[in-house]
Amino acid sequence: MKLRTQVGIVGAGPAGLLLGHLLHVEGIDSVIVERRSREHVIERVRAGVLEQGTVDLLIEVGVGERLRREGMRHGGIHLCFQGRRHRIDFDELTGGRSITVYGQNELVKDLMVARYATGRPLIFEVDNVSAADFDSAPRIAFRADGEECEIACDFIAGCDGYHGVCRPSIKPGKVAPGKLRIFEKEYPFAWLGILAAAAPSSDELVYALHDRGFALYSMRSPTVTRLYLQCAPDENLAEWSDERIWEELEARLASDDGWRPNRGAILQKGITGMRSFVAEPMRCGRLFLAGDAAHIVPPTGAKGLNLAAADVRVLAGALAAYYREGRENLLDGYSDRCLRRVWKAQRFSWWMTTMLHRAPAGSVTASEFDYRRQLAELDYLTGSRAAMMRQLTIALLFDLALVGLAGAQQPVRSCESLTAVSLPNTTIESAATEAASANRPAFCRVTAVTTHHPAGDQIKIFIGLPLTEWNGRFQGVGGGGFMGGNANGVVAPVAQGYAAGSTDTGHEGGSGSFALDSTGHLNWLLIRDNAYLGIHEMTVTAQALIKAFYGAAARHSYFNGCSTGGRQGLSEAQRYPADYDGILSGAPAINWTRLHVEQMWGTVVMLAAKNPVAQCKLAAAQAAAVAACDAADGVKDGVIENPRACTYDPRQLVGTSAGDCGDFTKADADVIRKIWQGPRRQDGSFLWYGLQRGGDFNGLSSTGGTPLVPRPNPITLEWWRYFLNQNPQWDYTTLTPASYEHYWDQSVEEFSAVLATDNPDLTGFRDRGGKIVLWHGWSDQLIYPEGTIDYYQRVQKQMGGADNTSKFARLFLAPGVGHCGGGPGPAPDGQFEAVVRWVEEGKAPETLNAVRRGNGVMRTRPLCQFPMVAKYKGTGSTDDAANFMCAAQ
Repeated sequence: MKLRTQVGIVGAGPAGLLLGHLLHVEGIDSVIVERRSREHVIERVRAGVLEQGTVDLLIEVGVGERLRREGMRHGGIHLCFQGRRHRIDFDELTGGRSITVYGQNELVKDLMVARYATGRPLIFEVDNVSAADFDSAPRIAFRADGEECEIACDFIAGCDGYHGVCRPSIKPGKVAPGKLRIFEKEYPFAWLGILAAAAPSSDELVYALHDRGFALYSMRSPTVTRLYLQCAPDENLAEWSDERIWEELEARLASDDGWRPNRGAILQKGITGMRSFVAEPMRCGRLFLAGDAAHIVPPTGAKGLNLAAADVRVLAGALAAYYREGRENLLDGYSDRCLRRVWKAQRFSWWMTTMLHRAPAGSVTASEFDYRRQLAELDYLTGSRAAMMRQLTIALLFDLALVGLAGAQQPVRSCESLTAVSLPNTTIESAATEAASANRPAFCRVTAVTTHHPAGDQIKIFIGLPLTEWNGRFQGVGGGGFMGGNANGVVAPVAQGYAAGSTDTGHEGGSGSFALDSTGHLNWLLIRDNAYLGIHEMTVTAQALIKAFYGAAARHSYFNGCSTGGRQGLSEAQRYPADYDGILSGAPAINWTRLHVEQMWGTVVMLAAKNPVAQCKLAAAQAAAVAACDAADGVKDGVIENPRACTYDPRQLVGTSAGDCGDFTKADADVIRKIWQGPRRQDGSFLWYGLQRGGDFNGLSSTGGTPLVPRPNPITLEWWRYFLNQNPQWDYTTLTPASYEHYWDQSVEEFSAVLATDNPDLTGFRDRGGKIVLWHGWSDQLIYPEGTIDYYQRVQKQMGGADNTSKFARLFLAPGVGHCGGGPGPAPDGQFEAVVRWVEEGKAPETLNAVRRGNGVMRTRPLCQFPMVAKYKGTGSTDDAANFMCAAQ
């Protein structure tokens, strides 16, 4: 029998089956041969710890549905030593990445089902397999059912493991600079592994170092556990009775919290040696090695299966580029790319192995000194959060991300060729590669211009596309003030593996002067571009260029913005619900047509009272409010936890000294009280919200000069000049309470339809499965948080109540935090990653982490889902989030 295919794959383990599926997705034909029986391959029990990147890849290519449903996600692990367990929180350290326990045999079943569905050959129980002529006309010879067979192919993928035939087929002299190099390390210990019919007693892995050796507690399913003991490589398995195994496991895994593994019938036991192995290079001519055929790592780090998945992902992408465009550069770079990752994984696995295993008696590292050193290292790692971050971020975070990075979709065309992409109403001005730096990979920077004919507006769009390490996601980035965004906005997301987009929304710079055309009249098209069209056009263009560049659409799209950026994100949810899957909206400038008039309120109050209040008096009033209300939550930390409950009256300051500013007067107290109260009509009726007690007056109610005069915020002043008055020379000192009322009504009536961004009906976004995280600092000095609360409560009313709303949108308030950050309170940390977890894992954030660093002190707090607030439990450090809980106000 003779067969012809594009890629011949030797080995039907996870690497070979996954490669076959990836090639099928790319439209590339393959034949898979395996010397073992189908039953043997399925029943072979191997480690099943999948890193986030592997899970993402399997879901992306359509073989992860059962994994998603039945896999056991772990947000951390436990390190156990000296009788105590210490949890390592992956979610916190890696921004939401995790591991999933899913038996390798279960993954093989899924991949086999997918293979059979394609109808392409999968041939088991072959013998006399050989790979030959892979420098010119590759062929695989074998015997099946007594018949001699041959597969002629363009390429051979050796996925047949350490004992397979493909690597030995590479003869000396076939690989430059002259030979295939083998690097090996044998460890002086082994693992005795058991499979037990016992329900897991821990929902996460437990790694233990005991003076009698290493132990590992794992699980395989809700009814089966997998456990390991360190033993000698030549251990006699017959000497290990079931009772002895359980006693040893219980001794090594013992912890002072009383936890112990559940016992059960031992279904399987065996001894596995520990070795490290690397073959270099992983390519010879048209033969490519992948998985265990090229490298083996100690199982301590759980890297083997994940490295294999990464190898075949890179190989599939390289082959796709070859067949689509005739490009061989990715094939040429396959070995170097994979080996960089492999050696990093070897380092990590060596580190884990040597830290957690006792050296056997008689070896050079068997001394009590070395055991004490191991304990000290573990104590250092787990003894403080700072130490854990320093060490595990290096040793663990990067490695957890490896598969995701290595498994990224590769470009299918050159960066420069994107200038030829044709898009409606859009011209690609430039596409050029920016070299890698210490902080980010090389990326393709694209600049495009969208025009709405015949108006002739020009929306400049900036796109960043990673040349390597794309994580399959798109991130739209917002702007600030009147600036829609800029070219630098894409750099940070690209450094994190995202394709990214930003836009100037039709005008350069941050001035509001774009609102007027050359005749001095409102330019409504440019106003709409800035309000919502520019971000939408950027998103559409970015998605088209992503598909053109990578040959596939982004798996998920996210928007990330604060202030104007926060408003832009919510505008997308309201107007274009299909653009994004997840939105992070910080301090959103929604209610735009109200807040920009409200921002002039302090100036109007001072002008009407003929009493500009000096900055030192305003600062003293802020400090007095904090002093009065700080301890109301049981913690004195310079922060008002719940400003709504603070009713401090500034009239208490009348007659007291403000230093160089003189004494407080009743007029001063009245101005301060009105700023805190917020805008009111002349009849006293409500217009909008005011500055929260504890917030900085300097943001919107600044004063200065001689004589002392109010000084409006520059962005606020441009709204009044260019939008409300259409007069760049308008003099704000002419404002009166009566004219202020008129301007308020004009702003709301004239501009709300375009700019307010306060529509509470998010049905379209919710029904697509979209998720929104909103957050706002309670001490925001520019956009007062009550406006965001008002909007969120209207969303709750529109969308069926608080519980229904929290299924897709959640609000978090940050005490003591200013506009998009700053201030004395801990600011949100990892909030964007929380959005990603919610979208991709269905894990809605109950709290957001908040951190404040300074002067060597770190304070952490939970930010609670509105309307809950963080309350001190009464014991422990008030700088540690673990000592707070969320409770009703």
